[in-house]
Amino acid sequence: MIDLWKKLTQTESRDTAHGVEPHRLAAAALLVEAAHMDGSMDAEELSSIRTLLAERFGLAAGDAQMLLDEGERAARESSDWQGFTSTIKEAFDQDGRIALVGMLWQVVLSDGVLHDHEASLMRRITGLLYVSGRESALARDEAKRTLGLSD
Repeated sequence: MIDLWKKLTQTESRDTAHGVEPHRLAAAALLVEAAHMDGSMDAEELSSIRTLLAERFGLAAGDAQMLLDEGERAARESSDWQGFTSTIKEAFDQDGRIALVGMLWQVVLSDGVLHDHEASLMRRITGLLYVSGRESALARDEAKRTLGLSD
């Protein structure tokens, strides 16, 4: 975990050298973590994460795939995701953190079901990112509309 934290915070890290900024890597890793919370990550979730990363960070498809791959690696190598939330909290303003929460909602709701582990992750992440329950609920509702889900 310490090695991963160093990679996320050093400006000359391997990830930065490959064009992956620490806050982007942290966002990708959290999206991957969210996709895994229900026990599996399917092709639809991977496609959703790739699209979300491309849209949020203005990336071409190949760059979004590279960021997704690096996010998967970072999530796999990390013993927890709190370092990711710290990186995001420092790099994103409030609107950016709310947007990321919306992206996370899109991933956890992509199968149309909110599993207990996913709901727990969302509560913990929103707290660590200083996103209020109301802001998270609005982001969740927007994610549901985007996904075509009804209450």
